[in-house]
Amino acid sequence: MPCPNLVVRLCSAVILMIGFLQSAGAQIFTSDELPPVICPLNTFVTGVTCNGSRCDNVGITCSRMGGTTWATAPRTRPFFSEENGGRSKCLPGQAIVGLACKGGNCDNVSLMCARTAGVNFISCGETYAVSEENGTLRLPTGEVAVGMRCIGRQCDDKTLISCGSGSFTPSRIEDAPPGHTARYNMHACPSGHVVTGVHADRNILLCFGPTNSPLLLDQTDPKFKPLPFAVPGESPIQRCHSGNVITGVHAGRNSFTCMAATGPLGPPTVDRTTVDRNMHACPSGSVLVGVDFRTNRFLCSTFAG
Repeated sequence: MPCPNLVVRLCSAVILMIGFLQSAGAQIFTSDELPPVICPLNTFVTGVTCNGSRCDNVGITCSRMGGTTWATAPRTRPFFSEENGGRSKCLPGQAIVGLACKGGNCDNVSLMCARTAGVNFISCGETYAVSEENGTLRLPTGEVAVGMRCIGRQCDDKTLISCGSGSFTPSRIEDAPPGHTARYNMHACPSGHVVTGVHADRNILLCFGPTNSPLLLDQTDPKFKPLPFAVPGESPIQRCHSGNVITGVHAGRNSFTCMAATGPLGPPTVDRTTVDRNMHACPSGSVLVGVDFRTNRFLCSTFAG
């Protein structure tokens, strides 16, 4: 009879379709009342989605990253939330492949990590926060999630710590509207890049990267308070804390956000005149560590990346 063969063909088609959807980035959800979720074999978390009150339901998007495979079975990291440090990361060389929830509204999160084969993470950064109000966060192509941070009551808002892969030659790129990068309600450079120039009137950033030395999470909180840099005979210039670089700006508010860099920074110097790509920029080989948009003064430090 033809029916069994037809059933087999239909089942095979369904299985193939499921595999296609997962590899194309279908979302898989978990919550405190649901079992953990894990990516299909040899795929990695490249996005996160929230819905329900206080991000009660957390979805992950899984994608392949070139020919990268799992070198180990997934291992579970300890549960975390905003009360106990608010952040969890996979071990070096690992990436997120799943997660679990417990507690009301998925208050406590545990990451599932697998070691990657054939990949070298060389630049890392933190994304903007996502919750049920703004829905979904997707990482740029070529990046995977290696950590997560909780912000707000019951881990309401979540950010991803993401890394790029491969061997990159750092260069200067423009980040401009439409579709420009945004974090903390500021125009920001893409993950793994730092600001080296700004065209305030046209809202264009000149960004340096990807950095060979990973950016570390530090003063990305909007409550970050810059430090004054004294300029003899002039008003001070607001700057990042020592060892930090600017990753996003809001020229209209004369404000910015900073991250720490593991690479060494040279002593800051004031720049008023350097131009690159028709915008005020730091000299070649240096990046922005402080700025006063009202007087068009940049504070630049050499940075090898």
